[in-house]
Amino acid sequence: MRQRSIILSALVPAALFAASSPAPGIVEAGSLKPVVELLKEDRYLDGEHPAQDPRQQFLVYAKTAERAQEVLQVVVQRRNQAQQFFQTSVVWREPALVLVYPSQIAYLRSTGLFGTEGVQVQFRYRGTGVKLKLVISYEGDNLLGENLPHELMHLLITDMSNRGYFEGRRADVMYAPVWTQEGTAEYMTADAVRRSNFEKLVYWSLHKGETIRLEQLLQLVEYDYEHMMLHYAESYSFIAFVAATVPNGRLRLRNFIVALDDPARAKDPLRTFELAFQGVAPSIDVLEQRWHAWIREQYAHHFPPVVLKTMPVHQSEDASTEGKIWVKFDKPIDPKTLSATTSALRKGSSKVLGDDEENLLRGARLTWSADRTVLLVEIFGGFDPDHTYTLVLSDHVKDPEQHGLVDKKFAFMETNDWWKESKVEPTPTGKGPKEKTTKTKTAPPKAVNTLTFKTKAGEAGDANGSH
Repeated sequence: MRQRSIILSALVPAALFAASSPAPGIVEAGSLKPVVELLKEDRYLDGEHPAQDPRQQFLVYAKTAERAQEVLQVVVQRRNQAQQFFQTSVVWREPALVLVYPSQIAYLRSTGLFGTEGVQVQFRYRGTGVKLKLVISYEGDNLLGENLPHELMHLLITDMSNRGYFEGRRADVMYAPVWTQEGTAEYMTADAVRRSNFEKLVYWSLHKGETIRLEQLLQLVEYDYEHMMLHYAESYSFIAFVAATVPNGRLRLRNFIVALDDPARAKDPLRTFELAFQGVAPSIDVLEQRWHAWIREQYAHHFPPVVLKTMPVHQSEDASTEGKIWVKFDKPIDPKTLSATTSALRKGSSKVLGDDEENLLRGARLTWSADRTVLLVEIFGGFDPDHTYTLVLSDHVKDPEQHGLVDKKFAFMETNDWWKESKVEPTPTGKGPKEKTTKTKTAPPKAVNTLTFKTKAGEAGDANGSH
């Protein structure tokens, strides 16, 4: 634990006693020298060969000089990305320090930051005018793709909302609400798998009526640990909604964050949000309704299709003999996947699938609506009167994302963590330049949706020649 005293005792606690220092003047170029000297004492970092960008916005320490350069490229790129998103170009008078430890053990031994994968800290160093910005993490699979960029976004947002603190006009740091911090960080840095997990969790929570209300989300400045993953997911989703649908949404978001520099506005984040997003919606409730409608539309692609309604209806006794069946799905279907091979229409109540002579779909006309959510099945010659017919759709009927049709859309989602995906790394199945690949056999179609109806009696005339 000796190394912990170097970083945490010498750097971080200094912020707690520097709050009442006078307003700083112009910072001298060598003002970070005491901090740099401390870092040279950390045996887990290469203190002699840090990497620094030409604009002197970052000073990166890692195990080696080569690794420091790699990290530098990432943080510079990510900072540029964030500034483009927020349409801002702040230049720091002192570089941010980025510390990357060679392992989690080294990270814990040097910082004592147990239970974290990284951290960002900002304060005025020992009462001076130095804006000390610190991002700390450690080597791992997610370092450059997730952990480091995520903490860097926190640093940038905290910097935007705390100009007064760093300039000596305010005595404490004002933290932006969690939806701003975590939502923006996730939106800017999460990979496709993590985004998918967030989207599915929000969709599922909305279906169950268990979402965090927007009015509450906008005001929370601490995690709701009981629902932390949902908190992250909704924060990400709301930022995505704002960026995609709200006029000047990113600029409004930036204005909201910067406004938090005023202590009065920071203490009333809901009112500050309403001012920044004035004119976007008549009320927070209406904005929430629009957000939820957007969720249902944008995130539906993660979920399998179901049949919403049919005409005739299931088990009806007086269906027309004109030979038409309408099927409405809750999302678009890939027309190539619905045929006599994957579905069947038969006289009687048989649910047998198969492309045989008795399957009336073989000669039927299948017509799709423009959005491919409604199917019209037309049987040449119509249906015989006073007869029972059964339409069977299988799980080989799929949407464009290749999700197979299901009977109950959310039946498979009742188990915990159903929405979490895992990154599947390719596994070689052979040796040498020509690797063999194993093909997965497709399971035979399974009936999942059945429509059985009986036609009216005495309509034989209507059944001849109509289609």
